[in-house]
Amino acid sequence: MLSSSAPLIVRHSVSDQVLAELRRRILHGVFPEHSTLPESQCAESLGVSRVPVREALIQLERDGLLAADVRGKTVVRAFGAQDHSEISSVRLELEGLAARLAATVRTAKDIFILHQNIEAFDAATSPEELARLDVEFHQRLCASAHQEWLAVAWEAIRWPFEAILVRNFRNYVEATSIADSKASTADHGRILDAMVSQDAALAETLLRQHISRWGEWTPSA
Repeated sequence: MLSSSAPLIVRHSVSDQVLAELRRRILHGVFPEHSTLPESQCAESLGVSRVPVREALIQLERDGLLAADVRGKTVVRAFGAQDHSEISSVRLELEGLAARLAATVRTAKDIFILHQNIEAFDAATSPEELARLDVEFHQRLCASAHQEWLAVAWEAIRWPFEAILVRNFRNYVEATSIADSKASTADHGRILDAMVSQDAALAETLLRQHISRWGEWTPSA
């Protein structure tokens, strides 16, 4: 019988690690928009064979972060104003529904996790960290609705949303400061307060207002 104090073993395959690293490089701008990602060069830079790189590139294209250009080459996808508008529209409907449902079915664990996220967001020190935690808040809010297919639908826009958000936070931090870029903290806090008080209508209204304000960050192209 195993000891109750035995450490948990977490295994990460090479493919998982390659996927995570390539995704990080895309989101952080190490691979700029429109840049090509040749299998051989990616494999060499990561010190792995081409097989896990090929698998990762396929998944990243499914995630919406890569696309094939007119030459058939795999390139980092560029997100413009139309992408921003469409993602905002989808989020308004999905997250509005999630906020309304979550206000009545959320658990104490859901509330705790969202509180932790807000605290971490307020302590963040880089645009990339702000974007990751901002996306995580909305992901966890959707999870708090405990609707499987709602969460699945939201995951379809998860990575493009983060890619756009990283760029927006970078631009905003450059124009203002890290502190000024944390305006989402107050919005997230008010949404969470409505969930705690189980005010479904208010939670949905605040969430929709929050996403609508995101429209002010719409890229010009």
